[in-house]
Amino acid sequence: MRNLDRAPVALLLLPHAKNKDRMRQHHAELERLIAAGKAFVVVTNASDGEESPEEKKAQALWFKKNLGPLMAVCRAFVVFEPSPDKRSILKQKAMKGAEAFPISIEIEPTLEDAIERAFLIMSVEHADDLRIPSE
Repeated sequence: MRNLDRAPVALLLLPHAKNKDRMRQHHAELERLIAAGKAFVVVTNASDGEESPEEKKAQALWFKKNLGPLMAVCRAFVVFEPSPDKRSILKQKAMKGAEAFPISIEIEPTLEDAIERAFLIMSVEHADDLRIPSE
């Protein structure tokens, strides 16, 4: 697995729903990444689907407030989910939500695949930086 220290890929794993402070922790980490001002891709696990109504509300409010700054630096979210059935559902949700959430959401079967996809996204974004200028 790649070393993610100082990489343009941020690994943000959602804690289990029993962790009552998980959304605050998740949002604080996203805010830290936004404040750094450098482009990144988030690699994360799929939600366990056990969000409370309060968590869903907090999530919606956070994204409403922070979507602009997040869009300025976050190139994509790459979610890993081992279950083919759950991946299919996640892909459908991502397609339906694309208009309201304009940051790309990619779905991969494993953490390793998700990290590789994230690095690919960042390498494509910076491809122009790697080209030798023509005269």
